[in-house]
Amino acid sequence: MKRKQIRFIDYFAIVLISLSLAVGACAPKPKLSSITIASEHPGIFQLGTSQQLTAAGTYSDHSTKDITSSVTWKSSDTTVATVSSKGLVTAVALGTVNVTASLSGINSAAKTFPVVTISYITIEQKSPFKLSVKANQQFTCLATFSDGSQEDATLTGTWTSSAPTIAAITTIGAATGISAGNTNITVSLFGVTSAALNLIVSTPSTGPTISSIAVSRSVVSNLVVGKTQQFTATALSTDGSTADITSQATWASSDQSVAVVSPTGIVTGIAPGKADITAFYSGVTSAAISVTVVSPP
Repeated sequence: MKRKQIRFIDYFAIVLISLSLAVGACAPKPKLSSITIASEHPGIFQLGTSQQLTAAGTYSDHSTKDITSSVTWKSSDTTVATVSSKGLVTAVALGTVNVTASLSGINSAAKTFPVVTISYITIEQKSPFKLSVKANQQFTCLATFSDGSQEDATLTGTWTSSAPTIAAITTIGAATGISAGNTNITVSLFGVTSAALNLIVSTPSTGPTISSIAVSRSVVSNLVVGKTQQFTATALSTDGSTADITSQATWASSDQSVAVVSPTGIVTGIAPGKADITAFYSGVTSAAISVTVVSPP
């Protein structure tokens, strides 16, 4: 009797498992509901370069999946940019192109690429520029493109010092005075080279020297787009004296698309975002002051 009962229980378990598998097999598979395209380098697309696009699919059960190799890629104008079956876009002519991806009747929103070329590159600091031996200076540069747009190229450009024994410069534009003398600093990107900045490196004086620079602002509230704020720079010397160097300092903004700063320390809001403002004088750079730019109320 116990053996028959056990066999019945086993049979019942097998039936339940079979039903569960059948129900699972009949459950509808999640359907693709949308496709989103992402680019490797959003923004400016330099003529003659390529960048990889990726496609992510969102499904009816809210799951996501990389479908880059499964979608059909399309360029709206192959004379401007071509796109491979794997999503590699290559810029072949100046202009604007839209790239889309489709799969199972679902189309992505178009990703627009303005294909441009660099017109010129400008080093933001003034030439000639003075630097003391063992002092450091972060240089910045701005690339202007054929469509009039601009982009900070400080981190993407190739920096060069014509006399590295006088001043060395890193791949991100940070220069260090090595010995007294003159050198030319240039930066290049996509075959375009900036005008040379003449850097004069001198031996520090034996008298009091500047030990630090303090930057302050007239108002600590957020900066509205189109409005200005006055920044001031005060130098502290090794003998304890202080001096207002606002007009003598070299001012810099970490993101000129957000905020720009004049030679006299006036900061103007350009677009919403954050930028760091610094002042440089006599081989010393101040600590950065962060500025938040907001849209008009």
